[in-house]
Amino acid sequence: MAKDKKTDLSKLLGEKLTVRKEESANPIDLAVRAIHSPTGKKDKLRRLTIDMSPELHLEIKRRALDAGITMRDYFIVLAERDLGKR
Repeated sequence: MAKDKKTDLSKLLGEKLTVRKEESANPIDLAVRAIHSPTGKKDKLRRLTIDMSPELHLEIKRRALDAGITMRDYFIVLAERDLGKR
């Protein structure tokens, strides 16, 4: 079969079924849903990856934990302060 040829699976599968997920009170499910749910912001987010030593990573992790925030929030707060946004 050629790569550019598309197969119409609707003929094979028949009519579509609607699947409803059951709401869960599991704390892990709630956390995942909160992380991945739309925030209402129309701005797209950008990902930033930083390589660092394990020692520095541990210090930052401890500092964020002591402040009761995530490491992500720790870096965002630092950047906003440095840029005069906070």
